[in-house]
Amino acid sequence: MFVALIFAEFLHALICLLRNVPYMYCAGYKICVNIVIVGVLLNAVRYVEIAFYQPAFVASIISGMLLWYTSSSDRGKTRLS
Repeated sequence: MFVALIFAEFLHALICLLRNVPYMYCAGYKICVNIVIVGVLLNAVRYVEIAFYQPAFVASIISGMLLWYTSSSDRGKTRLS
């Protein structure tokens, strides 16, 4: 009985959140931006190889450092609230 009550409250809170238009806009925006960033970073190794005539291991190191920097420098700034 207690679990059903918690589940009912959760569904009510979720429906209220999904009806919040500004929140959904911000959430959709953040999802799209993150998808673009992931796409760029996934292709970064090949881009560094071709554009700068670097071997694959050097391109992987450079792209890894870029990924490390971008993932660590944005902590705390991506909250939706």
